[in-house]
Amino acid sequence: MKKILAISVIFALVAGAAFAQPNLASNVETRWLMAAGDFEDDSKVINGGGIHAGAIRLDGTTDDGTLTGLLQLTVGNDEYASETINGTWSSTGYNFFFERAFVMWSPIEQISFFLGKEGDGLFNTAQLTRWGYHQMPRGISEESWDADQYLIGNWDGTGWALMLKPIEGLAINFAMDLPRVAENEPLEDSFKEGIQVQLAYDIENIGTVSFTYNNMVGRYWMESEDGIIGLTFLSYSLVPGLALEAGGSFELDVDDPIRVGFGFHYTGGEGNWGVKHRTAMHFVEDANFMRFDIMQWYNFGWATFYGDIRIVYQGDLTDAEFGWHFNPYIRKDFDGGSQFRLGAYIGTSRASEASDLNADGDRPVQWGLATVFLFQF
Repeated sequence: MKKILAISVIFALVAGAAFAQPNLASNVETRWLMAAGDFEDDSKVINGGGIHAGAIRLDGTTDDGTLTGLLQLTVGNDEYASETINGTWSSTGYNFFFERAFVMWSPIEQISFFLGKEGDGLFNTAQLTRWGYHQMPRGISEESWDADQYLIGNWDGTGWALMLKPIEGLAINFAMDLPRVAENEPLEDSFKEGIQVQLAYDIENIGTVSFTYNNMVGRYWMESEDGIIGLTFLSYSLVPGLALEAGGSFELDVDDPIRVGFGFHYTGGEGNWGVKHRTAMHFVEDANFMRFDIMQWYNFGWATFYGDIRIVYQGDLTDAEFGWHFNPYIRKDFDGGSQFRLGAYIGTSRASEASDLNADGDRPVQWGLATVFLFQF
C-alpha cells in the first residue's frame, strides 16, 4: 500500500511539472442496502452497506496540446462495494487499483496513440442502452444489462490503441490488450486473443455507423476463438429531441451467433421530462431470449424521478419463461456533481437459471430498498 501511495505522489509531482495546467478531482461514494428480501415462505430481510469507492484523478495536457496524461487511483472496500439494490458482487477486502491510467499522444489532428488503461472504455457503441440508460445512478438501479453482447465495441483493457481520422467523418480505431511481461506470452498470441478493430463513419445530420470486430476471448461473455463482428447505428439528429441506436452482433463459429439490440431516448418539453427504451434479443433454438425495458422520467426541480419497467422472456426456463420488475428511484443533484439517490425494486426479472427458481418452479418475487450518497470534491 505504501509503495502504491508513493508512486502516486511521484507521478503527481512529475505530472505537475510536465503539464501546463494539471487538474485534480476526487470523489467518494457510500451505499446502504436498507432492506431486501422476497415473498417466499422461508424469506428473511437483509441489509448492509458501506464504502463503495473513492477516486482521486489527476490529468493534464502539454502546452502544445499534443500530449495528454491521466491517472485515477480508485480505492474501495470490496467487502461492501456493491451492497446495492441488485445484490453483492464480491468480498475481497480493501482494494487499491489504477482504474484509469494512460498517456495519449496526438502529433497531428488525424492521428492519436494511446497507451495504458481507460476503465471507462473507448470506442463504445452502446451509448444509450448500457450505462447511459440509467444516466449512471448505480446502486439504486437494476442494471444487469449485457449491452456488450448486442452492440459491441467498448474496449476497457490495458494496452495500446491507434486512432486514425484520414478523412472528415471517418474514424479507424485499432486496440490491443497487452499481457503482463512476467507472463512471457508470445507476440503472436496477443493477436489471436486481444485485438479490436473498428470503422466508424459519421453521416452528417443523420448519424454514425460503426463496424467492429474483436477476438477478446473470455471478455464479458464471448466463447468463440474466431471473434465477433458487430454493426451499430447511433443518431442524435434525425428527429428533434430523439436519440436512437440499433444494431447487432454475429459471433463466429458458434451455434447461436445472432444478437440484436435497439434503444431510444426522447426528451420533451424544456428538457424536463422524457421516455427511454431498450430491447435486446438473442436467437437460440428452443431457448430464445428477450429483454424489454421502458422508463419514464421527470425533473421536478428539487429532484428527478425515474421509473423503469422490465419484461424478460427466457425460453429455457420452461414454465417460468416470463419475468418482470418495477424499479423506481429518485436522484437529487447538488452543486459540483454530488448526488443523493434513493431507489426501490420489486419483481422477478433476476432469475436467469433453473437454480434461481423456487420449489414450485416459479420465479420468486423479490424486493429491495437502497440509498446512495456521492460527493464530488
